[in-house]
Amino acid sequence: MARAAPPPVPATPTPFRAERMGGPDGAVEWWGDPLTDAEVIGRLQNEDDVVVRGPSWRGNRDEARRVTVLAFGGCEEDSPHGGPMSLPHFHPDGRFPKSTYFLTRFPRRMLGNGNRQNRRRG
Repeated sequence: MARAAPPPVPATPTPFRAERMGGPDGAVEWWGDPLTDAEVIGRLQNEDDVVVRGPSWRGNRDEARRVTVLAFGGCEEDSPHGGPMSLPHFHPDGRFPKSTYFLTRFPRRMLGNGNRQNRRRG
């Protein structure tokens, strides 16, 4: 059976519900409708994950930083470190909560390999 194509990338940086998938590869799964700033802030403060998708890595990073600062008053950017498919992300300053604002980005080594980090939950 052929795999379904992922939904198109939004025209602007757009946040979605997300969850880190179990296992050593560090993949992140996303789903649902786009979130408002208030919904993103609520998810982050409740220790739930969010991923931002858009056409520009820089735009995604700027959007994730902006809302993380709104949620926590400051943030630290962290590079991918949870496995080969992990994503760059933001934490509140000096804290490492269970919630994270992930950025979508596609390392060249992953393009065309069925990126699980871009997999949308049913």
